[in-house]
Amino acid sequence: MFSWFKKKEMETQNTTKIIDENSNIVQVDIHSHLLYGIDDGARSIEITLQLAKEFVEMGYKKMIFTPHIMLDGYKNTPEIILNRLADVKIALAENNIDLEVEAAAEYYLDEGFLKKIRQNEELLSFGKEKYILFETGFRNKPQGLKELIFDLQSSGYKPIWAHPERYYYLHDNRELLDMMLERGVLLQINQVSLVNFYGDACREYAEFLVKEKFVNFIGSDCHSLRYVGAMKDLKKNKIYQKLGELNLLNNSLYLG
Repeated sequence: MFSWFKKKEMETQNTTKIIDENSNIVQVDIHSHLLYGIDDGARSIEITLQLAKEFVEMGYKKMIFTPHIMLDGYKNTPEIILNRLADVKIALAENNIDLEVEAAAEYYLDEGFLKKIRQNEELLSFGKEKYILFETGFRNKPQGLKELIFDLQSSGYKPIWAHPERYYYLHDNRELLDMMLERGVLLQINQVSLVNFYGDACREYAEFLVKEKFVNFIGSDCHSLRYVGAMKDLKKNKIYQKLGELNLLNNSLYLG
């Protein structure tokens, strides 16, 4: 079990939740690139296992691996991803790493993704709610966001917008953010964004989303050990306490 919060008396006689540095507010990571050799994440099974051990040591009980799927990049299929997941499950068991694992995908908003939805192709989602993780380019506002959300929801999926803090086109576009929230899109920020992993602008926007309590999921987006180090650094940051005040959905995906 993860360590819950200590109580601290405030001058106003109210209490606030304080998170110990050795605790972990989530037991389930929904965004990572640990399936080796099929995208820009872990390069070998040895790295996958090393990273998995680090997550267990940080208090994680479950990870949902989400390799990239994109038309002009990583042309992964459900078969490729699930076969690699099967290999990883065997390796975890052989190395006595107690970690529940599943696989979905991080879909890039491109014509390939839209075609899959409209042709009713199999999409890799997770949870009873059929959560589906998607991303866009970082600099320019993509075309077809409204249509994408409509099509996904019409097909029974619940869309999760991966790392919105990294989309520079969103930082000064409150109208777009409000539109996505009003349409029921869930937001997943990367933990490492909160410790300047991607620079000041991304950190500031991530902090804004946390303080406004717009965040539904926390993800690692882990590709390598650099991410693990940044996640550990976050626990020393004051913003880490704010994460405990969010109504995060991560842990609802772990049955124990």
